[in-house]
Amino acid sequence: MVWLDKAEIERNLRRQNVEVRVFDVVTSTNDIVKKFILQGDKTDSQEMLAAAEMQTAGRGRQGKSFYSPKGSGLYFTLALRPKNDDLTLITSALAAAVSQSIDTVCSCETQIKWVNDIYLSGRKICGILAELAGGAVIAGIGINVTTEDFPDDIRSRAGSLGSGVDRNLLAAAIADRVFQLCDDIDGNAAEILKYCERRSCVIGKEIEFTDGDVCYCGKAVALDEKGGLVVFTETGERILRGGEISVRFFG
Repeated sequence: MVWLDKAEIERNLRRQNVEVRVFDVVTSTNDIVKKFILQGDKTDSQEMLAAAEMQTAGRGRQGKSFYSPKGSGLYFTLALRPKNDDLTLITSALAAAVSQSIDTVCSCETQIKWVNDIYLSGRKICGILAELAGGAVIAGIGINVTTEDFPDDIRSRAGSLGSGVDRNLLAAAIADRVFQLCDDIDGNAAEILKYCERRSCVIGKEIEFTDGDVCYCGKAVALDEKGGLVVFTETGERILRGGEISVRFFG
């Protein structure tokens, strides 16, 4: 196994002036980057990549935990400053960047489960969490690389990329693509959303979602211009900007 290495990540990065920091164990890489941003502990570049071998309190959307055992995953966070801070569109850009980079580096074909999960062969291999802090977007990405022994509550749906993946190269590839897409996120929006629709494992499927305390069923049909999920229900069209969905007939 090749450990995460600051110099190796920097060597593979095409993006200039990104502050790279690598840790052994942290609560979460989002917490680390948020602290740097809010306390002013940052470089003039305003862009950062923080990676860790292990997270003790990795987080996903809606307060869910992200299992982050030592040495078997890629857990990192980017500090971004896009001109548009719409988190639904940004998360779509992140999902596209992660999917494209994994496909290129690992020679596979991933799918996107709206709005922030990456799947491979029907199993979740990656979760994404974007937050706003101090005028920056904190973009956390967690990827199961060689993880095998998952907790009982996620074992049936979690998967991994497999052995032979250079985590330093993959981190750099994802970061470069994220920065590229987010430099002009409005100009790249059509390309991002077209890719997310093409790689979606949700669109065309019957899904369930909640709005407040009410559970709805409908068919996911498209993404709107900001990455919202367009769903046809018995009571009409609804556009989802966030929240949790489940695919009723996933396959």
